[in-house]
Amino acid sequence: MVAELTAWQLADIFKRQLVQREAQMTNRLVAAYSRIQAGLKDKIDLLEADAARAADKIWKVQQLERWRTTKAVIEQQMAIYGGIAQNEMQADLAQSVKLGLIEAQQLTLGAVPAELRPYIQNAWNLMDPAAVENALGYFTPGSPLVQRINSYAPGVAQVYEEQLTNALVMGYNPRKWAKAIESATGQPLAWAVNTARTTQLNAYRQSAMAS
Repeated sequence: MVAELTAWQLADIFKRQLVQREAQMTNRLVAAYSRIQAGLKDKIDLLEADAARAADKIWKVQQLERWRTTKAVIEQQMAIYGGIAQNEMQADLAQSVKLGLIEAQQLTLGAVPAELRPYIQNAWNLMDPAAVENALGYFTPGSPLVQRINSYAPGVAQVYEEQLTNALVMGYNPRKWAKAIESATGQPLAWAVNTARTTQLNAYRQSAMAS
């Protein structure tokens, strides 16, 4: 029975479980992004080939139709990834809140003498997870987190155009700037993973404290 363990033992178990859930979420975010970036690489490779044929004139490259279509595809795919990342974060937030509420009770029971546990457990008011989620407000319309996720698509598309323009001005060969573009389109993955971890940990801690 969980209550038979000490608070320290329970805390260690819960910490390991939290790390495991974090790793699973990170793997899902990386897998989704890898699929999207693989498709983008094909588009960037085609643009690289077109640009190589027109590399003697910057304005020729900038007039390429593939320049514009690649930017549009990048923006579209980043919007898709933003939706995937938000769904992953929201699902994990709900789980973290529920576990935070329940495990706070279990930690408390593990910290008191066994004879007091039934009284504390009967008197414990387990909060509504949905109410706690609403109070945290991470995914309410217009929240800073939602705004940041929504900025994925136009932000990466803008970086793409800036990277490409700068590379052309600097006289980089198409292969070199293609690598720079691939690197730029990878930025949202790092942000999504770090934000998902922070959101998960904060939701767990705050719900546990509230409980």
